[in-house]
Amino acid sequence: MLRFALLAAVVWFAWYQWYPDSTPVPLPASATRGVVGATIDPLRWPLPDGDVARTRSTAARPNLNAAEAWRIRLGSLATTGLVATADAIYVGVSEGALLALSTRDGHELWRVPVAGQIDAAPALAGDRLYVGLRDGSLAAIDARDGRQVWRAGRGASVFTSPVVDAGVVYVTSGRGDVRAFDAEDGRQLWERAPKEALGSAVPLAIGAGVLAVVAGDEVDLIDRMTGQETYFYRMRAPVAALAHDREVIALGRQSLTAFGVEQRRPWWEPARMWWGQFWLQGLLPAPPGQPSRWVAGAPAGGIAPAIAGELLIVAATGGAVRAHDLRTGEERWSASVGRLVFPPVATAAGVLLLEADALVWLDAATGVVRGRQPLPGERFSSVAVTDGGSYLLSRGSDIVALR
Repeated sequence: MLRFALLAAVVWFAWYQWYPDSTPVPLPASATRGVVGATIDPLRWPLPDGDVARTRSTAARPNLNAAEAWRIRLGSLATTGLVATADAIYVGVSEGALLALSTRDGHELWRVPVAGQIDAAPALAGDRLYVGLRDGSLAAIDARDGRQVWRAGRGASVFTSPVVDAGVVYVTSGRGDVRAFDAEDGRQLWERAPKEALGSAVPLAIGAGVLAVVAGDEVDLIDRMTGQETYFYRMRAPVAALAHDREVIALGRQSLTAFGVEQRRPWWEPARMWWGQFWLQGLLPAPPGQPSRWVAGAPAGGIAPAIAGELLIVAATGGAVRAHDLRTGEERWSASVGRLVFPPVATAAGVLLLEADALVWLDAATGVVRGRQPLPGERFSSVAVTDGGSYLLSRGSDIVALR
């Protein structure tokens, strides 16, 4: 009986691994709508992390000695980061509304109420904003006038920004599920049930054919077309995942690692925990490490990295900054600045670091400080960087334009 049970378990595992669900998945009505990457269009900052790969990189070349062009008080606390185009800045506020402000002088272009508070910035794709709401639904809003185009889905609250690519909107909730919607009409294409008991506040990233999703103590790779998991990497307390070429880079509390989108777990993966137990007792050699390209140590208090050319810029809230080679993970330089309140942004003018009351610019190739602009009395918490200006959120309710 025991042998039969073991054989049945092996057959089930093999079938699940090599013959996943092949039910056809609906396709979007059009594959044209998507977030234009910040690295392509320096006049747009369409996501809080720049682009769908979460690289926090832009081709914009902001003025290192910019002066305040205008300032506006929102009237209530901002609840999201900022996204921006050449003409407008978009932000959610605590009274349950989404606002559009003119980049010219900060005046309000439109204001629309939403169902409950918005906890994450919208994703800007073409002439539409895609907003995840606290009731678990997803709304498409016309970026020109605030008109709701459609609203779909319902589930756990959405605490991270959606991403949009090739006509599909992807959203994950605080419960850990992942859903894909048609960007044109809101039709749900597929849903992946939560793998872990808890979700994450880490936004998902789009890589080559996959979504990188943080769930609990794992970074999962999900096939973009089907919602099927293709790989997972276990690490302690992941705080960020981003994509570059055919790799995903993940930062956790203890480690920084890169793995390929084509990598897979070994066939014996379900036995890894037991192998580790026998190894601790001296009965087996150490189990092989998880498949990856490279692994490096993580700084204490690490925040979302940025990509500057062939370098990965990793910063910590305490002010430590260092650059790693994207191919090998080797450290290329390190620097130290004041306490940081926002992750780094890689621009054509250098690496922008945001202290509570100052902007710091580092040379991306060497880490040398190129400039520091003190702005006393500010309490910055978010920034959107474009060629038209840098727009900062200060004191929770002030939008400041620097040019």
